Amino acid sequence: MTEHYDYYKEAKSISEALKIEGQKKWAKLIIDKIEAGSTSTEILMGLRWVLQECLKTRDCKLGNIEISMLGLVSKIDGALK
Repeated sequence: MTEHYDYYKEAKSISEALKIEGQKKWAKLIIDKIEAGSTSTEILMGLRWVLQECLKTRDCKLGNIEISMLGLVSKIDGALK
Protein backbone atom coordinates (compact mmCIF):
# COMPACT_ATOMS: atom_id res chain seq x y z
CA MET A 1 0.00 0.00 0.00
CA THR A 2 1.33 3.43 -0.94
CA GLU A 3 1.38 6.04 1.78
CA HIS A 4 -0.45 9.26 0.94
CA TYR A 5 1.52 12.45 1.54
CA ASP A 6 -0.60 15.46 2.47
CA TYR A 7 1.17 18.47 0.94
CA TYR A 8 -1.47 20.90 2.13
CA LYS A 9 -1.40 19.66 5.72
CA GLU A 10 2.38 20.00 5.80
CA ALA A 11 2.22 23.48 4.23
CA LYS A 12 -0.37 24.57 6.80
CA SER A 13 1.80 23.20 9.60
CA ILE A 14 4.77 25.20 8.28
CA SER A 15 2.57 28.26 8.02
CA GLU A 16 1.50 27.92 11.65
CA ALA A 17 5.11 27.47 12.78
CA LEU A 18 6.16 30.57 10.84
CA LYS A 19 3.31 32.55 12.40
CA ILE A 20 4.46 31.51 15.89
CA GLU A 21 7.98 32.71 15.01
CA GLY A 22 6.60 36.11 13.96
CA GLN A 23 6.91 35.49 10.22
CA LYS A 24 3.28 36.32 9.51
CA LYS A 25 3.96 37.58 5.98
CA TRP A 26 5.39 34.22 4.88
CA ALA A 27 2.71 32.31 6.79
CA LYS A 28 0.00 34.24 4.96
CA LEU A 29 1.63 33.75 1.56
CA ILE A 30 1.62 29.97 2.08
CA ILE A 31 -2.09 29.93 2.97
CA ASP A 32 -2.90 32.33 0.12
CA LYS A 33 -1.30 29.95 -2.40
CA ILE A 34 -3.39 27.05 -1.10
CA GLU A 35 -6.63 29.03 -1.15
CA ALA A 36 -6.06 30.81 -4.48
CA GLY A 37 -5.03 27.83 -6.59
CA SER A 38 -7.48 26.30 -9.03
CA THR A 39 -5.67 23.00 -9.56
CA SER A 40 -3.35 20.90 -7.46
CA THR A 41 -0.50 21.58 -9.88
CA GLU A 42 -1.04 25.32 -9.61
CA ILE A 43 -1.15 25.11 -5.81
CA LEU A 44 2.00 22.98 -5.60
CA MET A 45 3.90 25.26 -7.98
CA GLY A 46 2.82 28.28 -5.93
CA LEU A 47 3.80 26.63 -2.66
CA ARG A 48 7.18 25.65 -4.05
CA TRP A 49 7.83 29.22 -5.18
CA VAL A 50 6.86 30.74 -1.81
CA LEU A 51 8.91 28.21 0.14
CA GLN A 52 11.97 28.70 -2.06
CA GLU A 53 11.71 32.48 -1.82
CA CYS A 54 11.37 32.32 1.95
CA LEU A 55 14.35 29.97 2.22
CA LYS A 56 16.47 32.54 0.35
CA THR A 57 15.93 35.00 3.21
CA ARG A 58 17.10 35.02 6.80
CA ASP A 59 13.42 35.00 7.84
CA CYS A 60 13.15 31.25 7.41
CA LYS A 61 16.48 30.10 8.86
CA LEU A 62 14.59 28.67 11.82
CA GLY A 63 15.97 25.17 12.46
CA ASN A 64 13.16 22.63 12.28
CA ILE A 65 10.95 24.95 10.23
CA GLU A 66 13.69 25.29 7.62
CA ILE A 67 14.12 21.50 7.56
CA SER A 68 10.36 21.03 7.10
CA MET A 69 10.33 23.57 4.29
CA LEU A 70 13.22 21.88 2.49
CA GLY A 71 11.45 18.53 2.86
CA LEU A 72 8.21 19.88 1.43
CA VAL A 73 10.02 21.50 -1.52
CA SER A 74 11.68 18.14 -2.22
CA LYS A 75 8.33 16.30 -2.08
CA ILE A 76 6.74 18.89 -4.36
CA ASP A 77 9.62 18.60 -6.83
CA GLY A 78 9.06 14.85 -6.96
CA ALA A 79 5.32 15.23 -7.47
CA LEU A 80 5.71 17.74 -10.30
CA LYS A 81 8.14 15.61 -12.34
